[in-house]
Amino acid sequence: MVFGHAAIIFPAVLTVKIPYHPFFYVPLALLHLSLALRVFGGLADNLALRQWGALANAATLAVFIATLIASVIRGRRQPARRSGRRV
Repeated sequence: MVFGHAAIIFPAVLTVKIPYHPFFYVPLALLHLSLALRVFGGLADNLALRQWGALANAATLAVFIATLIASVIRGRRQPARRSGRRV
């Protein structure tokens, strides 16, 4: 839910632009890996794996927030690009 809505809600509430960058896929991949670790730990009845998965999940949210902040900062530094099309 956070990943899907943050890119819409943060710009609206904070009045900032969040330019897209392919690096946004890194937190998504980390989220899937941490979830897989938690599920595998649950199926194997291994508390340590579930705990590591939960910690990785929390760290993934921190990485996502850092990615958003870096994207906003990078977007402020770069001038707006033109699409190259004439109207």
